[in-house]
Amino acid sequence: MRGGEVNTKSAVLKRLLALVGWKAPLYPAAVIPSTRGLQKEEEAFMNVELCRGTPFWSDEGFDEIVMGCLRAKNERVDDPFLYRLYLLTGKQYEGVDYQRCEESWNYLKQRCPTWPGFDASRRNPVRGPEIMVQIAETHAEL
Repeated sequence: MRGGEVNTKSAVLKRLLALVGWKAPLYPAAVIPSTRGLQKEEEAFMNVELCRGTPFWSDEGFDEIVMGCLRAKNERVDDPFLYRLYLLTGKQYEGVDYQRCEESWNYLKQRCPTWPGFDASRRNPVRGPEIMVQIAETHAEL
């Protein structure tokens, strides 16, 4: 079977599933249990994801989320982090589908309400300028 045939069959399957109302989960099932079990740590520190420039804290299971999404070929890995950056700064960046990001944020929040990434202190707009300085400093060090 050639690559083009696989892509065609995959596209046909997706259309058939859409016709019957089936939707793929926004996040892979494997990501949910590991994210659900995380707890906020007072000594957690902020990091910056270098490609998107989004903040994440050391207790948020960022590596597990990324690897789970990559293994499942899920493209929404950045969505909650991009949406949180929007909540912090109020800025929307070109090329980002914020409606999709909010959908992913809400999907995770419903399933993993205690995930440290949802902590109010990590999405408070008052902290936006401070976090933007940290992001700029991180990029300056590159």
